Amino acid sequence: MMIAREEKVKNGECDGYGKDFLGMMLESNHDTQVGVKYSSQDILDECKTFYFAGHDTTSGLLTWTVVLLAMHPEWQDKVRKEVIEAFGSDTPTIDGVNRLKIMS
Repeated sequence: MMIAREEKVKNGECDGYGKDFLGMMLESNHDTQVGVKYSSQDILDECKTFYFAGHDTTSGLLTWTVVLLAMHPEWQDKVRKEVIEAFGSDTPTIDGVNRLKIMS
């Protein structure tokens, strides 16, 4: 994927490397203003670290949330009611989740 992005930029198929973490790493590696250059392995290692750290953090947060809701069923009922009122049987969207008051 990393090589494909670099090839697309070189061939003029894309204007930039992308706005995600990998794209920012690739862009900084080709920036003449930045003194430090990363090897492909360094960039790959940084992306892996970022991914796994995010995965662990999210997993811990969700586990803790479930534990707290199990310990406090009255809050579990309030949150469930709010989600059902907001979404019904529809799939939640990020905009809808941002409007939830009790969950925030």
